Amino acid sequence: MNDVLKPLTPADYNDSLPPVEDVIALILKLGGVPVLAHPGLQLDSAADRSLEVVKTFKEMGLEGIEAVSTYHDARAVDVFLQMGLDLDLLITMGSDFHGELKPTIDMGGAPKVDFPVVDTLLKQGFFRGL
Repeated sequence: MNDVLKPLTPADYNDSLPPVEDVIALILKLGGVPVLAHPGLQLDSAADRSLEVVKTFKEMGLEGIEAVSTYHDARAVDVFLQMGLDLDLLITMGSDFHGELKPTIDMGGAPKVDFPVVDTLLKQGFFRGL
């Protein structure tokens, strides 16, 4: 658990994570859009197994993937972007800004995305209603 939270956390707090399918189901039940945030932290973008994991999450109701993240190098961005497009997932991006906890990341400071990526997303219909 994060050292900043420890002084505020009751001694009997259980920080184990619920099953993915339960989290996705709850997000959907509450009207949210389940998106896999910065997958490169947990999944190896070079491994075929990662695609299978994301496919399984999609079968559980996953609707998006954060392809562009300050946690991903250019290769990982390409892999997760293509994975999202291939699986017809909403593509998101983010800076993962956390203020003083991540002083080198600026709010809204997501990596630059070149126009061909945006054009591809437009063609795929990922900016519906804009």
